[in-house]
Amino acid sequence: MRLALAILTASTALLAFAAGSAAQSITFTDSGQNLGTNNSFGPALGDLDGDGDLDAFITTYHASSKVWFNNGAGIFTNSGQNFGLLTAHAVALGDLDGDSDPDAFLVYNELPNRVLLNNGNGIFTDTGHTYGSGADYGNYVDLSDVDSDGDLDAVVCNGNHPNRIWLNDGTGHFTGGQALGDSTSGPMALGDLDGDGSPDIFLTIIGGQDQVWLNDGTGNFSDTGQRLGWTDSWEKARLADLDGDTDLDAFVANYVHGNAVWLNDGTGILSAGDSYPDSSVQGLTLADLEGDGDIDAFTANRFAFGKIWINDGTGSFTRVDSLFGQHGISVAVGDLDGDGDPDALVTRETGYGVNSAYFNTTPSAGVEHGLLDTGPPLLGLNKPNPFVDETEIRYRVPVGSHISLRIFDALGREIRNLVTGTSPTGSYSISFDSRDLAPGTYFCRFELKSGDRRLVETAKIVHIR
Repeated sequence: MRLALAILTASTALLAFAAGSAAQSITFTDSGQNLGTNNSFGPALGDLDGDGDLDAFITTYHASSKVWFNNGAGIFTNSGQNFGLLTAHAVALGDLDGDSDPDAFLVYNELPNRVLLNNGNGIFTDTGHTYGSGADYGNYVDLSDVDSDGDLDAVVCNGNHPNRIWLNDGTGHFTGGQALGDSTSGPMALGDLDGDGSPDIFLTIIGGQDQVWLNDGTGNFSDTGQRLGWTDSWEKARLADLDGDTDLDAFVANYVHGNAVWLNDGTGILSAGDSYPDSSVQGLTLADLEGDGDIDAFTANRFAFGKIWINDGTGSFTRVDSLFGQHGISVAVGDLDGDGDPDALVTRETGYGVNSAYFNTTPSAGVEHGLLDTGPPLLGLNKPNPFVDETEIRYRVPVGSHISLRIFDALGREIRNLVTGTSPTGSYSISFDSRDLAPGTYFCRFELKSGDRRLVETAKIVHIR
């Protein structure tokens, strides 16, 4: 079975090309799988069954949403669960009831929103509680602790009514909080924009200009008055440090006007960066796709080929046309096959192909541009691995250099910066305390720069309980 798969994927490798130039060193391979059809708007990735790899929860508009279990090598099997409700438009995964496994908050276009609780093995049960009404026409949801009480709350984007904050009591039961924006709001992005430790909102607007709403730390948001971008676009936005200055910037995908970068001054005031022509973007996600330490973008386009946007580290992007096909409506990125780099799950519009997983087969940027004659690996095996609360990470600096040692989750998000700065030659170790993190697979990335040369090495570490 694995041999047949290997033959299939070898024959369907996708080589991405920069517009108007030679081939770039970024490749993805179609796994050849069929992960469903029927307008799958909202794939979300997480370790649903507790086995250390990323599974998929895919919402489907004209059929029941599905849970797909990963075998660790990126091969998915339908769990067979049938949630029975149609018109699901998006899902967000997170521990909603405090038992350390990812639960699901689903939003529906024509039904009230619902919460499904995970039993730890990837089997979900509907709590029976509903939030909002079918008239809200929910189309997007994100989870974060907006009121600083230690649990995950939900921020829901509605198509017909103002967006709604739903506050969690810690058990997975929610009560309505602030109504935010109005019915012209599009999908939003959550992140700490002003550096005060609480999640803020970058709010996209249909027929208006984007807005920034800052959180006072208790779940109450205030409009900063910023009006960003164009006035006639359906948009999607994601937040990440795009220019390397440690604060969160915004990458915005506009359905009509193309994509735009908005750079943060660290206080939540955003100014226009570069913009990039594009069209009919339906899905957007951010991740370090090529392994060079900065955040790239991946778009799914409804009436054009999906695209990869490579970041030069300063927030300036180069378009790379991919062969992922047209009529993509959503994309999720994470390490699906366990090799330490981010892969992609792309969903499609009904009648235009199937949802599929694509494996990232891009050569490491660190190897391609690395230091010469470094000797043995610079990043040693951490001990213990797997580990419960704490593990020791060892690394080696062959020549005096600027180094960084950072921890990323399986979605490519930085969750801990252990070391940054100039280091003399020598061997070192540092303790990584994971008591505040959910169990799962994480990646330790060691980067070394000396002059114009650099090396990046990555090791997988597994946190268990």
